[in-house]
Amino acid sequence: MPTVIQLGDVSHLYNAAEKPVDMIVPMYQNFPSITPLISITTKMSVGSTNQSRVDYMESEELPDTIILSAGVAASATPTIVTTQYTYARPFDIWYNARTDIRLLITEEGFLTDMDNNIITRVLGSTATAAFVAGDVFKKIGVAFPDGSALIRPQAVVNSASYNLTQEITKFTRHTTRAMNEATFFGGPGSKRDENNQKLLRAAKKEMELGAWLGVRDTFTIAGTNSVGLTQTMGGIKDALTSGTNAFDFNGYMTESRLDGWLTDIYTQFPDTTMLAAFCPPKVYNRIQQLVKPLIRISPNATTYGLKINQYQGAIDLDLIRCPLFSGAGLDTMMFVLDMAYLKVIYQKNPQMEFDVTKDGGNYITDKFYALLTMILANEKRHAYGYNIKG
Repeated sequence: MPTVIQLGDVSHLYNAAEKPVDMIVPMYQNFPSITPLISITTKMSVGSTNQSRVDYMESEELPDTIILSAGVAASATPTIVTTQYTYARPFDIWYNARTDIRLLITEEGFLTDMDNNIITRVLGSTATAAFVAGDVFKKIGVAFPDGSALIRPQAVVNSASYNLTQEITKFTRHTTRAMNEATFFGGPGSKRDENNQKLLRAAKKEMELGAWLGVRDTFTIAGTNSVGLTQTMGGIKDALTSGTNAFDFNGYMTESRLDGWLTDIYTQFPDTTMLAAFCPPKVYNRIQQLVKPLIRISPNATTYGLKINQYQGAIDLDLIRCPLFSGAGLDTMMFVLDMAYLKVIYQKNPQMEFDVTKDGGNYITDKFYALLTMILANEKRHAYGYNIKG
């Protein structure tokens, strides 16, 4: 176990096998307000892997709405047309609010011959109405015929997904042994501690931005410093930019637009336990100003050691300030994440390695090293907003 460094006591200088006192603090506790995503995910869900590619299976419920892509004449047995036919199943009941009509899918062979034409019948009243392109139908139940032998498959969508493991290695500048042994305000070894803190801070900032903005790729580089495959992990923005929950605010955020966006997404996920909005300072301040009477201290603030406020509006939403989202076009976006569906996996836990050259020379070289990947499961539980004016 490392000895305790006592101020001004030269006999307690640490050697290559000992850690500076401030490096004993777990990584997620260092600079949490600067790198909130890495700080929270490192603490809440850490696994391990020995693979460079991490595979996982997404399983999610089928959407409960469909939109007609063509009009249909009034009929007691209309054949509706939609490109979202994969969301439907035999004997589903679908409701259209505009016409107040309920339709039952009567096409028993639909699962073996799926196409965008779905045979239905009007339930209840004999009244009929024409449907138009753009009509929205909401699934309200299922009604099987008595004695039906049809086995209806589970209404879920499965898809194989993966992300790559990225190696992150960064060296600090050298600390001379003479400088390391000199006594500064922090005592012997304090200069090396200071250098390592700067290194850790820089490495965490790069990990944080990579987790948000990285892209999944694999390639080789010719040259003497490249001896194998280079891999980069995909970041959260890469997964959500083209997703169904990407939303263009196209101007100033208002309370009604924020509530409407969140309600559209998250009313279908009542089991959400921690919904967090990661915002650049300008957007964070804008939300705080808009909904100040509805801001409270989040119950998650004590768990993660961060200042986390909670907007108690249409959806309870933790607000987390991301100071690294500044300039370079990063200050007009925000991410809303369901934290239960986000996981960081390390092949090698982030750590400092000390005196890695061990050459006994005039310099001490310390290194930060990590192998990690990030999994963003179930894309529909996360959202990305952009073009937001502060």
